[in-house]
Amino acid sequence: MTIWKVDTMTTRYGEDKKRYELMINQAIKYFTKAEWYVKSYPIESPNGKPDPIGSHIPEIWAKKDDKVIIMAVETCKSIDTEDAKFRFREFSRAKGVSFHVATPKDCKFKAQEMAEKWNTPLEKIWTFSKY
Repeated sequence: MTIWKVDTMTTRYGEDKKRYELMINQAIKYFTKAEWYVKSYPIESPNGKPDPIGSHIPEIWAKKDDKVIIMAVETCKSIDTEDAKFRFREFSRAKGVSFHVATPKDCKFKAQEMAEKWNTPLEKIWTFSKY
């Protein structure tokens, strides 16, 4: 029997952690205002946290009608890590969901580069200019 360790998230500190948490909160606010049912992690929304996809938990899981979005939130420091690579692979291959990534505006091209390098198709890259 295989036992999976769920969530091997990159540890973030200081300004990097602050940016990360601000992006998660911004995504929660956006989806909630647009009337999506939202679950989030590690900052939990009132609806709780998402179920794991493979061995990772997405920061954002949002559903409206028949559409489900899972979103990985990455900072400039975490976008090219091994953890991000495995998360991108698991999330992009999940059935019945649309995979999105959120990152600071100055890291958008790095996110695109990593997704192409890792062969992990993204439907959308969200950018946050003030983070």
